[in-house]
Amino acid sequence: MISAPIDAKDIFNQPNPRIFTIPPATSFLNALANTLSENLGLKDNPAALTQTVIFCPNKRSSRAIAEAFHKIAMGFGHKALLAPEIRVLGDLEDDHTIAPIGVSELELGPALSSGQRRGTLAKLVQFWSTKAYGAPLPPRSAIAAADQLGSLLDQSAMGEGTDWSKLQGLVEDSDLAAHWKQSADFLEIISQAWPAHLEEQGATDPMARRVAAARTLANNWAARPPQHPIIIAGSTGATPATRLLMQAAMNLPQGAIILPGLDPDISEDAWKAIASSPSHPQYTLRRALGKLGVDKSSVLKWPGAIETPDNTARRKLINEALAPASTTKSWTKRLEFLAGENTPEHLVNSGLKGLSLIEAEDEAEEALACALLLREALETPGKTAALVSPDGSLVRRVSALMTRWGVDIPPSSGTPFMQTHHGSLFALMFQWLRDEGDPVQLLSLLKHPLVRVGWDEDNYHSALVELESHKNEFREDGTVRGPRRYDTLDALADRLGMQKRAQSAQLIRDLATAARQCEIRPSTMAQDIDGNVFARACARLAERLVSTENEAGSTRLWRGVEGAQTARYLETLAEIAAELGPVPPDLWTEFAEAIASESAIPPKGGEHPRLAIWGPLEARQQMRDVIILASLNENSWPAAAAADSFLPKRLRKDLGLPDPEERLGLSAHDFAQLACAPDVKLVRSKRVDDKPSVASRWLWRLNTLAAGGLGSPEAVQKALEPEPKNNPLIWARSMRKARDYTPIQAPTPRPPVDARPTKFSVSRVARLIRDPYAVYASDVLKLNPMPAVGAESGPAERGTAIHAAVERYELEGGQVIDLVTKELKKAGETDTAIELNRPLWSRAADAYIAWRNERETNIREKHLEIEGELTFEISGRKYRLTAKADRIDLLKDNTFAIIDFKTGTPKTKKQLQSGLEPQLPLEAAIAAGGGFPKLPTADTSQLIYVSLAPGAASTKADNGKPVKLDEGPMAEAQKAREGFIKLVQSYATISQAYYSKPRAEFSWDVSDYDRLARRDEWSSDAGDGA
Repeated sequence: MISAPIDAKDIFNQPNPRIFTIPPATSFLNALANTLSENLGLKDNPAALTQTVIFCPNKRSSRAIAEAFHKIAMGFGHKALLAPEIRVLGDLEDDHTIAPIGVSELELGPALSSGQRRGTLAKLVQFWSTKAYGAPLPPRSAIAAADQLGSLLDQSAMGEGTDWSKLQGLVEDSDLAAHWKQSADFLEIISQAWPAHLEEQGATDPMARRVAAARTLANNWAARPPQHPIIIAGSTGATPATRLLMQAAMNLPQGAIILPGLDPDISEDAWKAIASSPSHPQYTLRRALGKLGVDKSSVLKWPGAIETPDNTARRKLINEALAPASTTKSWTKRLEFLAGENTPEHLVNSGLKGLSLIEAEDEAEEALACALLLREALETPGKTAALVSPDGSLVRRVSALMTRWGVDIPPSSGTPFMQTHHGSLFALMFQWLRDEGDPVQLLSLLKHPLVRVGWDEDNYHSALVELESHKNEFREDGTVRGPRRYDTLDALADRLGMQKRAQSAQLIRDLATAARQCEIRPSTMAQDIDGNVFARACARLAERLVSTENEAGSTRLWRGVEGAQTARYLETLAEIAAELGPVPPDLWTEFAEAIASESAIPPKGGEHPRLAIWGPLEARQQMRDVIILASLNENSWPAAAAADSFLPKRLRKDLGLPDPEERLGLSAHDFAQLACAPDVKLVRSKRVDDKPSVASRWLWRLNTLAAGGLGSPEAVQKALEPEPKNNPLIWARSMRKARDYTPIQAPTPRPPVDARPTKFSVSRVARLIRDPYAVYASDVLKLNPMPAVGAESGPAERGTAIHAAVERYELEGGQVIDLVTKELKKAGETDTAIELNRPLWSRAADAYIAWRNERETNIREKHLEIEGELTFEISGRKYRLTAKADRIDLLKDNTFAIIDFKTGTPKTKKQLQSGLEPQLPLEAAIAAGGGFPKLPTADTSQLIYVSLAPGAASTKADNGKPVKLDEGPMAEAQKAREGFIKLVQSYATISQAYYSKPRAEFSWDVSDYDRLARRDEWSSDAGDGA
């Protein structure tokens, strides 16, 4: 049992060791600041704290302690405060912290920077891989392996007694699989190569230097004991460096250690069992006390740390729920013991007051519920709340949801560098430099919010609009939309210039010039990259990209926290690349992104005065009125114990490395501390990544223990369920529930008759039959789809290319396959696709030659790409029916054969006779009416489809044969002509609407206008849509 509480004035009057604890329900930092202020007389003297030195776990805690002292001083009426010296335990090796000792006393070389360490380890990995396998790893894989080795080095320093010299002997004496023995060889990098490198460089490993800094400071205290307060607050003693300082502080005249949340009610059996349970929340505290040689009964309760009966019951319940598994068999007796004079039911009910469990259906609902809980806190003046979750995706989602109400709460962990404007700029720039002419990468870069290339805002955006415009550029005139038809930026600029797009042409030239001025050319990315030089060249290029007409890029790029983090990222990139050596150009982007994986930009500006979003680490020693603990699922919180890629658990133990489950213990301690706050919301989602999830083991244990006190799991569920008026799931579901609505009806546009089209090509007649709404959208509304940026060439482009190749062959001669290849290249087909399909195109070309030769004897004249039209007077308006026939042959019997070349599927007899595909019959009607000026008026005896597709259709026996129509071509021509007139007459009246695919069974293809017609909202496409 922890000793009885003492008065604040007697803190430093206690005999050594002065070790205290603050219970979790008490605000740790406020209790620390209030009691020290009282002990040191801050009320009467604003300089009372100046000689005090406080060590805390992290920078957030240091800021919060300073704020707490400032608030107390202001409450005492002081206009200013001379604050204590607050140091962060994680920064012991920093020069600022070591300065009072004297750097000369730290007889170690300088610690390697993070970049140098990662780069050197990656280089050693590459050397080993080359030696073992004859080839280096990809740079990104080398960095990943280096990071794992770095983690193992840190764990080795944490273990204090790790002896790598045992490794080979342990492996040889074991019956491990061969790959573990290979891992032992690999680990010679850190057992032999790494120490040799440090010695050669006269440098020190960062973790070793941290321990050395703590040892030097401890020795300094022992030699010249400070007579002022030295306090180590909030640490569990997880690291050797911290334990060294604790050991030294225990013996100082005014030294004190304040532990967070040591359990005063833990049984002796459980305390002993914790020694072999590294995943227990008290494990690290127990080990620290053991290393310090202090019994837990000697730990004092910190003066001013107040617990209500409900707080005490919660603490007992949470701590017992997380007890070692070996002690859970006596949970019933433990509940009775912990309840004291009350019943277990009373203990559980009291402990569950202020604790609620919220189980959302999925991550989206979980995020919305958390956001609503935060927003609800703002309804009460002065009320504070914090969301704590290890899931970066969830906290970013909640942060985004809060902007719905105009509340800005960025996650305290910051934003991953590559997800910021500055980080994404470099990611896009690296991608673009691989192929500067790539339309997608080019536009992505130019549309980046920071990029202006030295232009003013208005002209820059005007140039971008011009660059993306698409005015019927389908083949040779294409730029960034549709298939790519240029190689370099210079070629693109020339093409834009020929199209009289002066603004966009100049923008592209300025971009190319910027890259050249930074000595980055296409050839740069064609050879291995010297990352050290290239990173600095990219920094100069980025300055030019973000510059504006009125502001230098060096100002825009490097200012603020984003600029500072960008500079650190590039410096790290250069350091690692300098150590690692040249990087293959195709691997540079992923390598650069791997370097950024550990980089984040802290939130801008100050924190919200009442709300916060923290990770478990940032939440340590923090307190708010409402604590929301989210992501309470297995493998999220707690995360699964990290698997060691190099060593089995047995060998880790024999070598003296820490147990991987120690991290689970620290995570469990974070949860136990936070879950003991007065008002706690436990939140999880039942499904994660669209799969059922498993509730956190801590929730299972709490439910099981509480059920023992309340009699059933149902009683626990009821006790933990929030009241309906306070249930965020009810709020969330009401927000997401669709209100009553009237389903939209199929569109029935009826534009004025004089706005309706009067010119129809024979191919567009088929569209008017199948999808009148598409004609309305394109001809009346003038909404024409633009090709996708950098789209691959499709059937339309290939069809145009094949038609052009056939026409050139008939006019110029030569080899059909060569003409096909040239035209496909001109149409934007890639070289790879052309070569891959060349045998198929060659087969189609041969089939065409065979078909052509077979027909030659029966042809008098042949006409290619011939245009014609007929004019009709209908309802007082003049209508034109136009055609451009692929080929019309005048046969020796003075009739026509109308031929259509197809790279897709040829039309069938059924489609022609049904009237759904009237193109060739209408061309026959135009010919019969004398509509082709170059041809005599004559009937048509043959309608022919010739497949030139690369598939098997071109080799079929009936390919190129006349379609065998029941009543002959002229009968179909007459029906098509009459059908056209009737169709046009119907649309010549205001009552006729342009329906969307009224014959859906005959129009299964997705149209460019289906979304405009909102078909998914009113049609199943299984029948008539109108």
